[in-house]
Amino acid sequence: MQKMRNYSEKTSLTSAAVWLFNPLTLTVSSRGNAESVMAILVISFLYALMCQTTLVAAALYGLAVHFKIYPVTYALPIYLLLNSDYTGSKRLGRYTDYWWPNRERIKFVGVSLGTFVLLTSVFYLRYGYEFLHETYLYHLTRTDMRHNFSVYFYMMYLTAQSSYSTVLGLLAFFPQVVLLVAISLKFYRDLPFCCFLQTFVFVTFNKVCTSQVFLQQVFIKQHCFLEFLIFMCRYKKIEISPIIKKNL
Repeated sequence: MQKMRNYSEKTSLTSAAVWLFNPLTLTVSSRGNAESVMAILVISFLYALMCQTTLVAAALYGLAVHFKIYPVTYALPIYLLLNSDYTGSKRLGRYTDYWWPNRERIKFVGVSLGTFVLLTSVFYLRYGYEFLHETYLYHLTRTDMRHNFSVYFYMMYLTAQSSYSTVLGLLAFFPQVVLLVAISLKFYRDLPFCCFLQTFVFVTFNKVCTSQVFLQQVFIKQHCFLEFLIFMCRYKKIEISPIIKKNL
């Protein structure tokens, strides 16, 4: 995937090493965390989309969302990416092309949703409501007053016993939603970079942020770290280093 994005071999190997030999990755994975499996699923469906194998990408995406809910945040940029430029068809119009359900979009939504519903149904039949609650619903009202690096930590800590703590927890999703939509509209053409920015925002503004959550952005960062540096340089109006340009 790195070579498809015109990275040098040295940069590609260095990026892989950032994940494979990262102390945080090694430590969290050794205690039974499944982020490495999640990383394979996310990178696989991104690679499949870059190869324009829509059905394979859709099945992998459905599996990824079933495995862990947070890749659902990538749904909007993926949908926007599957426009006339992706399909090679005639452009419908500047704004219509954003939302019109063309053939590739219908295939992706149908297969990914079907995969997700099928897997979720199988596990629901096996484990019942407990599966739905522990896997998906629990995250809507989850509060964690220990080992939490969230920007909302202190507020949630002080209001934990109040009657409006649940409402505050739900309101904490609002900044995430606004930023995720804005990033999707701006950067969907470069999907790996867009997914990295979305994951970065999701982790930064999540109401529960533990050590393992940081791994969600590390494995995507390795595929677009140089673009992130250039993005920050342009935002801060800093001259871009020739070394960074050379490695792109």
